[in-house]
Formats: sequence, structure tokens, C-alpha cells
Amino acid sequence: MTENQLPNNITAYRKKKALSQEKLAELMGVSRQAVTKWESGNSKPSSENLIKLAELLEITLKRCWAIIKRKMAVTKKPAI
Repeated sequence: MTENQLPNNITAYRKKKALSQEKLAELMGVSRQAVTKWESGNSKPSSENLIKLAELLEITLKRCWAIIKRKMAVTKKPAI
């Protein structure tokens, strides 16, 4: 799963589990607006929230770990 696929996959897996955005948000301890932003691609879940998503939506951690590694590589600043 590429980072660009993340919003669509969150939506698809959430619907597969018959969860509303509100219910998923409640289970994760975040706002419904946060879930909406993840699904629309306007923001990305933190590494901690990716792990929670993997557990709740039964997505392999291997897939989530690949996203976390890419996210870390993008946010790292070059050493001076």
C-alpha cells in the first residue's frame, strides 16, 4: 500500500468492518473530524494512530510499518 492509497484504504477497511467514521473515531480516541481528514487525504494519522488503525481494522502491521517508514523519511531533516 502506498501512502497515496492510505485514505482510500482507511475508508474501505472501515466500511468492511461496518464502522461509521464516528464509531471508528470513538474507538481510536480521536475526533470524527480527524478520521474525515485521514480519509480525504487532508492529513495523515500519526504512527501511533496507524498502529491503532491496523489493530481495529485488522490490517497487517507490515503494511502500516511501510507507511510509517516512508513518513519518517519525509519528515527527517538532513544533518548539517
